[in-house]
Amino acid sequence: MFLILSLLACDLGGKTEDEGPHCEDTRSPLAAEEAGALGFSANDLLPLVEADFTETLLYKDQSSTVLSLSFTPDLTAVEFVDSEAVYPETEGGMTTDIGVICDDRLEIGGTLSFSTEDGLFADVFSGVLSAMDVTTASLNIDLMDQPSAGTFDPESYPTDVYDSMSMGISAVFNADGSNGTVAGSTLHDEGCDGDICSASSEQLDVGSWE
Repeated sequence: MFLILSLLACDLGGKTEDEGPHCEDTRSPLAAEEAGALGFSANDLLPLVEADFTETLLYKDQSSTVLSLSFTPDLTAVEFVDSEAVYPETEGGMTTDIGVICDDRLEIGGTLSFSTEDGLFADVFSGVLSAMDVTTASLNIDLMDQPSAGTFDPESYPTDVYDSMSMGISAVFNADGSNGTVAGSTLHDEGCDGDICSASSEQLDVGSWE
C-alpha cells in the first residue's frame, strides 16, 4: 500500500530539525529494587518478562511458524527517564505549533532472544525494555541496525523504489503474555513542484503474534 504525502515547504529561519519541538530526556540510574518516580521498580516488572514465550508468528500471506522469545534483563542497566516536551522559540519569538507527547518511563537494558522454527530469525538482540506502569512493558528492535542471523532480509519486502527504509520488531509484555509485530516502511522522495513537495510511503507488514 502506498501513501502520497504532500508537504508544504516553509522557512524555519535557519533552524535545523533538531531545534524544533522535541522530547528532552533526563536519566537517573536506579538499583533493581529501587522505585522511580512512577512508583515501581525493575524487579516489579520482571514477572511480565521472566517466562520463555512460545507464540505463533502469523505472516502477511497467512502462513505461520512457531516463534520463541524471551527477554533477559541486565539489572545493572536500569534507569528512570524523565521526559519533557521542549518548544524552542523561532525567529520573532514564535513557537512551532506541533504537539509533542513525552512519556516518563522506567527502562531496563538486556537482550531479546527471538527465533522462529522456519529459520527466518535465529537471534539474540540487544534492546531496552520500557514501561510507563507496572502492567505493561514494551521493547523495540531496529532490524536495520541489528541484522538477523536467520534468513530474514528486509530488502526483500519493498515492492517499489525507495530512498530510505525502516524495519523492526515491536514486542509487548503483559499479564496475558506477549504480542507484537515485525514491520517497517519505506519513503521515496517524489520531488517538488514549487512550494509543494511530495513523497510516497509503503507499509511493510511482515508478521505479527498475539
